[in-house]
Amino acid sequence: MTTSQLADPISPLVALVSIYERCKDILRSVGHEWCLNNHDQKAIQARIATEHQQLEEWGHSIGLDGPKKAQLSSSSDGYLLDRDFHESTQGILESIVSIFEETIAGLAPHYELPPPSSAPPTGSFLSAKNPTSRWHRQDKVRFMAFAETVHYHIGVLLQKLDYFESVTSG
Repeated sequence: MTTSQLADPISPLVALVSIYERCKDILRSVGHEWCLNNHDQKAIQARIATEHQQLEEWGHSIGLDGPKKAQLSSSSDGYLLDRDFHESTQGILESIVSIFEETIAGLAPHYELPPPSSAPPTGSFLSAKNPTSRWHRQDKVRFMAFAETVHYHIGVLLQKLDYFESVTSG
């Protein structure tokens, strides 16, 4: 985000919408990889860790904390963003980040494959993708709960954006 964009009073809204789009992309891509790579806990952990780091950086970059907050709160023409909107949005972003942190922390024990002795000598990948396998069902339930929680926070964010747009356009 450039300095000229920071001076644009609508840029915080644009940035928040782009974060919403990013969250949707994360859910879509991680969900896809969850299905493809559920036999490989390191792959999915690395992907979610990367996405978490990027999401956290986005939260910092739009100035909802730190020195940029004042720049985003007002512009040269006197446009003022609602302080409560800033604080609640920051809380939502922090919640999303914490969801990613908790998910990363909880992935490893739930991604352990059955011991090699219990796995068939061939076709272990197919075995790992078998939807009747108990560990796979548990992972699916955990991912759906994770996705629903993130969707909830995104929904709250969108409600705030709708309110913000109605106030500023009125």
